[in-house]
Amino acid sequence: MSIEPIQYNSWKESKFDPRFENFLLGENKIKLSNQPTVPGKDEDILHDYIDHKFYMTNTGLTLLLQVKNEENDEIYTYIYPDIEKIEAHSENSFKFYIDCINRDKKRLYEENKLSQRYGEKAEDLDYTDKYRIQLVYKH
Repeated sequence: MSIEPIQYNSWKESKFDPRFENFLLGENKIKLSNQPTVPGKDEDILHDYIDHKFYMTNTGLTLLLQVKNEENDEIYTYIYPDIEKIEAHSENSFKFYIDCINRDKKRLYEENKLSQRYGEKAEDLDYTDKYRIQLVYKH
């Protein structure tokens, strides 16, 4: 069984900023995070944009982003699975945040929700990880 790519923002009641793909296609330099929530070394490296594809899976939207590292000319494919939301940092920003479901955190969240139904005090957990993608103007 093969999974076909889908058009970005093609589904109803979307939580995805419609500017994301337009900006992605219009820029050829990208800084991105491969670790959730914590800025890391990878965000300081400029990557050349090569291609991207969106897939709808049983667990949600998945983004495959293919880039070339300017420091060593290696080509990487970053995978952002189970995307819940894509939003711009601000109205005029070229930085976007991608919220992906962390399945371990989601399991704990569901267990806590079940515990609350039976009268136990359970802490609400955030079950997403936040990644950053910054699009850099062409030079």
